Amino acid sequence: MVNSFIEITWANNIALLLAMIVIFNYLLAVPTSSSLISKLIAGTALSGIALIIMMVPWHFSEGIFFDTRSILLSATGLFFGAIPTLIVCIVTAAYRFTLGGAFFTGILVIITTASIGLIWRHYKQLHLDKLSFYELFVFGIVVHVATLLLMLSLPEGSRYEVLEHITLPILTIFPLTTALLCCFFVNNIRQHSVSDSLKINEARLDSLYQHAPIGLWEEDWSEAKKVFDTIPKQSLKELQEYFVNDPRLCRELATKIKVVTANKAAIQQASANNITKIEGPLSPFINDSALANFALELAEIAAGRLSFNHQSSFTGTNQSNKTLSIKVAVLPEHLETLSHVIITTLDITAQIKSEESMRLAEGVYEYSNEAVLITDATSKIIHINKAFTEITGYSYEDSIGNTPSILSSGKHDKAFYQQMRDALLENGVWEGEIWNRRKNGELYLEWLTINAMQSNSEGLVDRYIGLFTDISQKKASEEKLWEQANFDPLTGLPNRKMLRDRIVVDVANALKSDSSLALLYINLDRFKVINDLLSHEAGDLLIYQASQRLNKIIRNTDMLARLGGDEFAISINDLDSTSVVERIAQKVLDSLSLPFSINNEELFITASIGIAICPDDAKNASTLIQNADHALFSAKRKGRGRYQYFIPSMQEQAMARSILERDLRAAIEHEQFELYYQPIVELSSGKTFKAEALIRWHHPSRGLVSPAEFIPIAEDSGLITHIGDWVFRNAARQASAWQNKYDTNFSVSINTSPFQFHDPTHDVLSWLQFTEKLGLSARSIVIEITESMMIEPSDEIQQKMHLFREAGVQIALDDFGTGYSSLAYLKNFDVDFIKIDQSFVRGLTPHSDDKVLCEAIIMIAHKLGMQVVAEGIETEEEYKLLSKAGCDYGQGFYFDKPMPRHQFEKIFNKA
Repeated sequence: MVNSFIEITWANNIALLLAMIVIFNYLLAVPTSSSLISKLIAGTALSGIALIIMMVPWHFSEGIFFDTRSILLSATGLFFGAIPTLIVCIVTAAYRFTLGGAFFTGILVIITTASIGLIWRHYKQLHLDKLSFYELFVFGIVVHVATLLLMLSLPEGSRYEVLEHITLPILTIFPLTTALLCCFFVNNIRQHSVSDSLKINEARLDSLYQHAPIGLWEEDWSEAKKVFDTIPKQSLKELQEYFVNDPRLCRELATKIKVVTANKAAIQQASANNITKIEGPLSPFINDSALANFALELAEIAAGRLSFNHQSSFTGTNQSNKTLSIKVAVLPEHLETLSHVIITTLDITAQIKSEESMRLAEGVYEYSNEAVLITDATSKIIHINKAFTEITGYSYEDSIGNTPSILSSGKHDKAFYQQMRDALLENGVWEGEIWNRRKNGELYLEWLTINAMQSNSEGLVDRYIGLFTDISQKKASEEKLWEQANFDPLTGLPNRKMLRDRIVVDVANALKSDSSLALLYINLDRFKVINDLLSHEAGDLLIYQASQRLNKIIRNTDMLARLGGDEFAISINDLDSTSVVERIAQKVLDSLSLPFSINNEELFITASIGIAICPDDAKNASTLIQNADHALFSAKRKGRGRYQYFIPSMQEQAMARSILERDLRAAIEHEQFELYYQPIVELSSGKTFKAEALIRWHHPSRGLVSPAEFIPIAEDSGLITHIGDWVFRNAARQASAWQNKYDTNFSVSINTSPFQFHDPTHDVLSWLQFTEKLGLSARSIVIEITESMMIEPSDEIQQKMHLFREAGVQIALDDFGTGYSSLAYLKNFDVDFIKIDQSFVRGLTPHSDDKVLCEAIIMIAHKLGMQVVAEGIETEEEYKLLSKAGCDYGQGFYFDKPMPRHQFEKIFNKA
């Protein structure tokens, strides 16, 4: 009986070992996604094995038998899980029920042993690979002790007999068999776990290899080694020179070196993305820019170096510059053949650029002209740059650990610093001007910008960065430039620009507050005479003294400005009535009429004042200034030494003058002028030997315009020089023509303006050269000057007059008797002719004072060697009285009116 039991048990064990282990390995190999189906298949297969085991049981008596199903079911519960175990339990229990006999006990054994396996599995959870043989043997004991206890449910007549026969093998062979079988399962789990780990690690390694930022190369240098062996033994330096100087050899070796494998990073770092096949020669990866570094690499390996590092900079296929950190390693066992050379590369281009940027940033920070101050959140200084020390005088050691209060000047109150802190809290930045104190105690002004830095995860400020520059000199320069732009350097008064800015504001305020504003334009009369006679320094002193007098007249709310030259302006605000304006204007006239002491000489001047009122005369600054200027012009025209209010007709006159000036410029361009000639008759003979050239303007719309109307405008605008030049050249040309045709002694008188002689562009030499070119004697020209020019004898005027005298040009003094009529002037200018003004000639009678004056002038002129021309002779009586007085020449309507050239020629024909 015992032998039969042992044989059956042995057969069951073989079935278990061959069948259950195969099924278990199948489950281990099945993917997780197919787990349920696999478990159903495993449960079905295990059920088949269990049925086979139960079909060859140990028969104890009729209806009572025993087999090793307890080992199968417990192992199934422990290693296969719930689903396969449940299938096996259902199938075996059903089969046991069909056998009859003590089926209840058999079914209990099936359920109990399977449940113990499942409970043990649940207890161990996922650590089945950690089960030891000892623990598995205990598991077998527990299973089979439970089996023996279930035998007590057998009928009384057979339970003890069964227990007597099966207890020993069940408590010895069955637990040991269970433990051995389970050890196979544990071992398979461990092998499968190792296999899975190996696969995972291989996958991880492959992923790391392919996606690592480090380039990995495996290269076969065996063919290159053969070339190395032919090179004589040399030092590393000599080998470097050898390969560097032989680029052809380097390229040849690149074709012999084989790339076994390389990851993606290696290909990308080599800028060889267009290479699809990695395996092959190294040459596609070595371009001309990388050849020199490759030569150094060849030298290292040829010298027998097992491991070395170097950097390689080259230009990639996309024309970008790259730098790689390269490490080359030769396995010692492959040193003789160089069949396995491992190379790692790391793209450090960004790192190099970052380091360079950091160096540049540090350089900018350290050597910037702008001081940098960094503090922590508590305002303790943690860093400064050189500019900080240069500006403040505080060294690094003086500053670190202190607060910026070491720079405090004491010029700012608590509210200033509180506003600074509030701005930093609200906006994170503050900037502005601040006074600070250097280490030596000197105050300076700086432009400071403070930025709050948030560099922690909570967003709290932990750094403050201050940047500042010393703007003391800049501020002083700006103030100086502002002063130069807004103040007159001679008097220290506001200039034209500042006055205009003030008037713009004052006009706006006056219109807003419904008040009045007056502007006084002041001009010093005949200042130019003093300036030319005594020197510009004397003129400057006079201007300064005049400004001091004017400054004492104005109120604190008024503004006195110097507009330039001899012009001043006074802006008077908040007028109650025009009486205030008149009072100030009269004070100005009275003050300036007092004598000035200049270089120990007393000088007298007068002033003319133009007055405009806002809003009566103008409602904007430009118009107010313009109207004050118009009023000044009117005051000067009316005789000077007075003030004149603006009236609307002045605007019209100014507009007419402006239009006439515009037309005058067009007249010059289009030659709308014509010369008329008035005969100058020799009174003793009645013959005409001279003529005065008089300009006429044929205006295209107004007709003939009188010289009295346009000459003053020509003088004011500077056009007189162009007109005077045209008159001279045309008159000289006509005189030359008449001399050649009629009378070789004929001469022409030409009127000139003082403005021509003051104009530096007026070239007397060009006139003289023109007459010489015409072949005209200089004595055929008489230049008529006015007395006003004689009282302003500047060096420039005297030089030009001297040129005329040297050339033989005759000088005539026009309108004599209407001005100063100084005999000293006559002597200084060496005048040839005196022309008695027509105001003395008109209405001349035998017993009039004018007759006495004319006789005196004629007598004095003759005594001085001059000839006399009387102007404006209109009656025979005037002619006879002047002739009897000894007057040399005369002109006027009594003889002829001024006439065009073709009419004047009739006089020659009549003669």
